[in-house]
Amino acid sequence: MTGVKRFTKNLSRKFMVRAFFGVLLVYHLLLPYNAASQVNLCDISLSDQITLASDSIPLFSPQISVSGDTIHAIWFALDIFQISSNDGIQYCHSFDGGESFSSVVTIISSDSAFSPGIITCSDEFVYVSYTGFMDGIFGIIFQRSTDAGITWERPEMIIPNTRPRLIGTIESSVYIHYESQRGGNNGLLGSDDNGATWQVVNSDMLLLDDFQLTSNMFHGVGTITGVHSEVEYYYSPNQGASWYASEIISREDPVTSIQPKIAVNAVGTIYIVWNDTGNVMLRRSNGYDEDDNLLWLPRIVVSADRYAVFLDVGTTGKFVTVVWDNYEFDKRYVQNCHSADEAINFCPKDTLSSGSNSGEPCVAVSGGSIHYVWSESIDMGGAILYRHGTAREIVQPTTHVLMQNYPNPVNNITHIEYVLTIPEQVRIVLYNILGQRVITLVDEYQEAKNYKLSIDANQFPTGVYFYRLMTPHFSETK
Repeated sequence: MTGVKRFTKNLSRKFMVRAFFGVLLVYHLLLPYNAASQVNLCDISLSDQITLASDSIPLFSPQISVSGDTIHAIWFALDIFQISSNDGIQYCHSFDGGESFSSVVTIISSDSAFSPGIITCSDEFVYVSYTGFMDGIFGIIFQRSTDAGITWERPEMIIPNTRPRLIGTIESSVYIHYESQRGGNNGLLGSDDNGATWQVVNSDMLLLDDFQLTSNMFHGVGTITGVHSEVEYYYSPNQGASWYASEIISREDPVTSIQPKIAVNAVGTIYIVWNDTGNVMLRRSNGYDEDDNLLWLPRIVVSADRYAVFLDVGTTGKFVTVVWDNYEFDKRYVQNCHSADEAINFCPKDTLSSGSNSGEPCVAVSGGSIHYVWSESIDMGGAILYRHGTAREIVQPTTHVLMQNYPNPVNNITHIEYVLTIPEQVRIVLYNILGQRVITLVDEYQEAKNYKLSIDANQFPTGVYFYRLMTPHFSETK
């Protein structure tokens, strides 16, 4: 299977000063790397459980979006018997990082909203979309707040006979991925003026289960349905106008893989989680090869309890957290598991919820803060619950180190030593004075250690050579 091809390349090569005379062959391995002592990275200092809402009617489908210390939460209240004054899409916010929340307000009643809402935010702008009915027309309804959720504008029908599936924002641009309700094509709506006006960006695209939007790439995941269901990664290099299938992430086997979610950190590392017959699975990207194809690490089993249903993932820096609900026998509870080193190692799983009928968890990560929200069924009614914590990530004592080869100049054998402070995909390439690749010395995933290459210079013509160490987060030439 082919990996992702990035559409922009930096073709210039900047070779640094010192070179060595002679040449090489390869092999490596040396001393174990001694990391500095760490704090307890499995302790993410979770807050006590906060009840955002509680009612005598069912409350479900919570969603959360975060910008800095401002948190926006929505959910759906279903009042079949008209016993509550609060039904439809409910909303509240926090301006202090989740320490306290505003009173709950109704954005739109269930008379007009036929589905739970989806939410995203950017600075003071908050955007909500849902399936609704307006002026005799059924379709996607959009609402926004320009003052961080204090007041809300009137709802607007933006496209009929469709339902919103995903919503995302980048600065002043907003995107809604929609699904046709009459057997037509699925597509993507876009607004470049904070949702004031809309246009169709793509009118014939695959159906995504989740997406993450960055300035230079849109990342998506979807489910391929055939004899067995599999999870596939998609990407768009042109703000959603074109989408390309890249990689089947789940194992291609008789096991059904469903409900994928995706998160991308600031340096472009991609995390995809999905449900494999109740098991929680994760796969992480690991940079690009020399042809700019996206590389992936092996699949990880985050939880093998076989009772997971809904799940979500969030990331910041090297920190990644996975949350899911377990439906085991007559009990439902929300669990999470996190890693402080880019999903290389995971801490033991933890239970977030205190009740025995919890589900539908959602997570958002902003800066060093993690925010969890989920629903709780209580008799005939329900509640929406929230917790927040502080993300910790492994801090390495130094960056990677590439040392000067010795001896230099070279007669027969020369040595190159380097230090990896985190496990990564590593390439070391030898170039001649013209910048042409002579040989690839290392091209493999390596653990955090000290390494040494011993090189036989007699195999290559006498001359000036450069060697370059490359990882997804580091590059240096000597």
